[in-house]
Parts: sequence; C-alpha cells; structure tokens
Amino acid sequence: MVREVNFLFFVNVARRNWLTLIFAAVFGAVASYLACRAFIAPVYQSQAKLYIGRSQDSNDTTDEYRNASRDLRLGMDLAKDYQELIKSNRVREAVWKKIRETYPDFNEGYVIDVSVITDTRFLLIKVDCRNPKYAQVIAKTLSEVFIQEVQKVMKLDNSQIIDAPKEPTAPIRPQLKRSAMLGALVCFALVYGLLVIFKLLDTRLRSPENVASELQMPVMGTIPFDRGISQLQDGDFGNSGNRIVSLEGSDARFDTSEAFRTLRTNILYAGIAPGKTGCRTFVLTSVFPNEGKTFVSANVAASLAEAGKRTLVINCDLRKPALSWTLGISSHVGLVNVLVGEKSFEEVVCRNVLDLPLDALLCGPVPPTPSRLLQSPEFNELLEKLQTMYDYILIDAPPSLGISDAAVIGGKANGILLVVQAGLARAEVVRKVLEQFQQLNLTVCGIVLNKFEVQSAGYGYGYGYGYGYGYGYGYGYGYGYGHEHKKSSGKTLASLLPSAFRRGKKK
Repeated sequence: MVREVNFLFFVNVARRNWLTLIFAAVFGAVASYLACRAFIAPVYQSQAKLYIGRSQDSNDTTDEYRNASRDLRLGMDLAKDYQELIKSNRVREAVWKKIRETYPDFNEGYVIDVSVITDTRFLLIKVDCRNPKYAQVIAKTLSEVFIQEVQKVMKLDNSQIIDAPKEPTAPIRPQLKRSAMLGALVCFALVYGLLVIFKLLDTRLRSPENVASELQMPVMGTIPFDRGISQLQDGDFGNSGNRIVSLEGSDARFDTSEAFRTLRTNILYAGIAPGKTGCRTFVLTSVFPNEGKTFVSANVAASLAEAGKRTLVINCDLRKPALSWTLGISSHVGLVNVLVGEKSFEEVVCRNVLDLPLDALLCGPVPPTPSRLLQSPEFNELLEKLQTMYDYILIDAPPSLGISDAAVIGGKANGILLVVQAGLARAEVVRKVLEQFQQLNLTVCGIVLNKFEVQSAGYGYGYGYGYGYGYGYGYGYGYGYGHEHKKSSGKTLASLLPSAFRRGKKK
C-alpha cells in the first residue's frame, strides 16, 4: 500500500524530529567552520582603480564630444586587451623585479583579475594573495607597471591610479560565517531527506490512523504506554493492582483506564451476529511475543466485570503462561488439569478476582503438547459449558505468527482481537496474519494498538501513557512477506476512539 504523502506529512516529519534536525544543523555549522579554519588557507584581496586616458594620436580638440565617445568605445573594446596585457609575462616579470628590489625574500603566488567598469574608462584591478601585506604591494606595483606598459604598448597617455590599493584586514575566503550557514543548511537538508525516505519506507504501525489506513481494519482500542508498569519485575505478585489499571479509582493514570473503558465499550458492540444473544467469547492474540496481549486480556476482563458483566478470563497460552502474574494470583492448577481429567472446572477456577464478578482459569502445569490439548474434544466441551455460565469469556491465546493455537481457538469464539504493539510490527507482517485468519473464515473484530506513545506519534493532545509489560518466549517464530490483505467490509469502530481520547486529563 502506498503511503499518503501531502504537505502535512512533511510538516509532521520535521515536527517529530525537530531535535535531530537542530542537532544536524548545529553539527553541520560547527563542522564547516572548523574544516574551513583547519584546511583552507585564508586569501586576502587588495584592489586598485585606474583611469585609462585617451590615445596619444587623439589631438583633435575641435569635437571634444566625438573624441570622448570614441575613447569610451575604445576603452570598452580594449577590455580583453587590458586583461591579456596585465597577465602577460612582460608585466609579471617587471612586477616581480620591482618587488624584489624592496623585498628580496618575496616569493608569493598571486591571482590577478582585471575588469573595465561599464560605460567608463576606469579599470579595476584585483589581486588575491595569501599574505595581506604582499597583496597590497603586488596591487600597487602592478598598477604602476601596467600604466607604464599601456603608455608604451597601446599609446594611451593621461593614465593614472585613482584609488590606491590598501592592505586588507580580513580574508575574502574562506567566509567562515557563510560556510557555517551553508554547512548547517546542507546537513539539515540531508538529514531531513533521509528522515523522509525512512518514513516513506517504514511500514511499522505507529498510530490508530496508520493502522486503519494500512490494514483496513477497525481500531477497537488504543492503550497508552506507561513507563512505571514496564518496570515491574516478572513474578512480583505483591503488586497486582499496578497491573490492573482499568478499574475506577486504581492507582493507574486516568488516560490508561479511560483507554480500557473505550475498548470495553467497543467490545460490548462487537463480535455477535444479528439476533444472537448469550455469551460472547473473544480470543486475544498478537503477532509477536512481548506485545502485551495478556495485560490487555486481564484489564479488559476486569473492566467488563466492573461494568457488571459476569466475566471469565482463560489462560490458553500454554507455552508461556503469564495471566497469574498479571492478575497477581498464584495457583498450580488450571486449564491443563481440567483437560487431562485430573480436576473439574469448579476445583481450579479462581472466583471473584479483585472482588469483582470476574473468574480466572489459569494454565496449571505447562504441557508438552499445547496444541493437541486445545484441539481436543474436552476443550470444546468445556468451552460450550462455560458459555452457558458467563456473559463474556476472554481467551488469552499465544502469538499467531508461526503458531496455530490462536487460529484453533478462534474458530470457537465470536471474534478475534489482534493486539499490536505500536512501532514494532510492520504492516505486511500483520496483513499476513490477518490473511491466515481470513483463509480459515475466522472473524477478526479489530486491532488493539498497545504501548502507544502519543508524543512520538506527533499528536497534539497529551497523555503520559500506557504500559510496557511483556515477557519472552523460549521458542522461535518464523514469518514471511509478500501477501496483500484484502479489505474488510463493515463499519469501522475506529471512529469511537478519538472522542474518548480528547477528554482532558481528570482533575
């Protein structure tokens, strides 16, 4: 999919990277200034202005106007002759000899430029030299020798020096200020161009608008990033309230709990067929590990329970279970014990978690063959039984890329919620997962954008933002590229999100 590029796109690139661009400009200015000081020798210029008189055979004074006009045209026509004469070996040798009489050690190179001032008989001589004193000496000597040679060779008398050359006080090059400004501009433009190219080639999903445009899927919710939650240690069961942030009066920031309430509202109106009532079952999965699907599952379940819905959250990530850590409860028995026939559901379920109508079915011991258990008739029978007991069932499933567990469970649910970490997954990878779900005729209700940083995304409104919880898997995932995701039909729920996020921070 081609990224939309307009004027606002370029403005946002500059706004989001203003500090980098300022640093690049300062670096370019300083680097250019120091490079000019270190590697470019200063060059000084001394100028002399000469008047070239009329030719010696112009003695007819009966028509002064005609003679003046002829001399003026002659002076302009002889501009190239002046340049060739002043640069001739004859003049150079005479200048060299005359300077050496006063300065025996003179051995400086110099550059001469001669020009006729337009519509005049005035000649401007410029001498560039690395020594300011010698620049003046050369210009003065060259002017004297040139006037002598003009009288001898071109027969032009009444020539004289109008403005004597002066010793320059500052070099004409390098111009350090100009070089610094040019260096700043070049570095700024180079870095800005690289940033624009990077943004054009970068397909990572970073914002709700980005998700909706790239995936053509509704954004069910946007969970902000909170650095405090990300610093919690794995296995620290003493701070369960710090991980359940969706409840009213929790210690979490208002914007995070408000985001989960927005997600809850969207779930209340999603995933059920027209005319169908009863329990609504949702599978929450992600593309990669560490995207926070378990955190989202637990908080959405708590939010639904707080709204008075009888809710069950099931840990079906049997490879790396983390629901018990997120909820702050510990149990050595769970779903696996029920599926192998060791325990009944009533014996392993954790009732009224957080003093809410929220039950949790944890994992239990980690099995050697998780997929086989989830595909077993026992799991189907258990899920059918539980759907008669609850209003909502949220299933925390493993990541979808390279593992079929989420797809297997998704066929038994009303819909799938795909948790995507902002700035991590690329659009083509997420489309690959969505395409796999579509091929199995599974319903994907929408995307939950997690760990969203408002400031880095360039939004004008502000929150302090969300959470950074995750865990590592001990097994690998593989994935491919190159498949296009088909556009989904139906009304988008992304429009519900901005109105909630534009509310001000709670006083």
